[in-house]
Amino acid sequence: MTDHAHSPLGPSAAYRWINCPGSVNATRGIADKSSEFADEGNFAHDILERARNENKVGAAYLGEVSECGRFTVDKEMADAVDYFIEYFSQFESDEELNERKVSYDAWVDGGFGTLDGAHLNDGLWIIADFKYGQGIKVFAENNEQLKLYALALYQEYGDMYECEKIKMAIVQPRLDWIDEAEISIDELLVWAEEVVEPAADEAMTDTARFQAGAWCTKNFCKIRGTCKTRMESIKAGLLDEIEDVRDPNEMSLAELGEAMDLVSIMRAWCNDITERVEKEVMAGNEVPGAYGPYKLVAGRAVRAWRDQAAAEKAMRNYKIKVGDMWVRKFISPAQAEKLASIGKNHPILQKHVVVTQGKPTLVPGSDPRPDYRTSADEMDDIED
Repeated sequence: MTDHAHSPLGPSAAYRWINCPGSVNATRGIADKSSEFADEGNFAHDILERARNENKVGAAYLGEVSECGRFTVDKEMADAVDYFIEYFSQFESDEELNERKVSYDAWVDGGFGTLDGAHLNDGLWIIADFKYGQGIKVFAENNEQLKLYALALYQEYGDMYECEKIKMAIVQPRLDWIDEAEISIDELLVWAEEVVEPAADEAMTDTARFQAGAWCTKNFCKIRGTCKTRMESIKAGLLDEIEDVRDPNEMSLAELGEAMDLVSIMRAWCNDITERVEKEVMAGNEVPGAYGPYKLVAGRAVRAWRDQAAAEKAMRNYKIKVGDMWVRKFISPAQAEKLASIGKNHPILQKHVVVTQGKPTLVPGSDPRPDYRTSADEMDDIED
């Protein structure tokens, strides 16, 4: 299986070490813990690599089971593989790279990664990254992982192909999402010199700075639970609010912004506390609280048929009408796409599916998505 786990200074940790170099030094020797989502993504990458090497479509691997036995190639995974191949194969190049391990150690000692695909030509290079996850939409603009891949390609192939621009693409099939961004080679090298090298050098020192932020999560930092900088940041924010609790409607825009900067950090911290307490209580340990020790109680009970077929037979014996036993519900567009007789590009979907705008979501200014603007009438509709 393709190894998509990287070194402490690999692309998957880029967000963390660029923003918080100290965490890289502090996490040395701490084992990486995988997750179900990461394992599933690695399995999907493995199928993608085999399909391209063997010149087959994703459906050729239907029913295959992952090495760990938890995942099976279903139609969704097969379609995702074909989705990436279809996008990537539209480009022509003098040299094509697939599932290639690359190194950017000219800027970062020991830095490497495995890129999913690249096309090299004189003038324009194209890098595409396959994301099987569907929880968070990933963007190509200012994507550290893709820019590190670009640096690696420049390090290895810069003398062979004259590169002026690099097109970076995120391909996320399960969200039907492809995002592209371009960066000139000059901009890339300035970023490498002014951001990557200093952060990497600092990360390897014993005095590397720590900085709390949105990267203080399970995905990026293994010491978030013991990081003093994170705790001090949360403490300072809480004390400020406790000492001067104010109605948000009375706060200035600047004060609102300062408070909002702390929200994501505090929310993640609160989630970590809740998870830890649940584990301790489940293990039989007593966690005291202001109103007595915390405890786990049964969730809302849900009734279900012990044996649906037996229940249906019993109802039929009592002469209950079939129409009263079953409720018909029309399938959704997403469910229709999974039907072998329809698929994603069927005329029925093209003609009869409409995409409605979702409710606006509040994000930090670093998010590359454009501002969402609505008229007063549209805002009234959203509030209703």
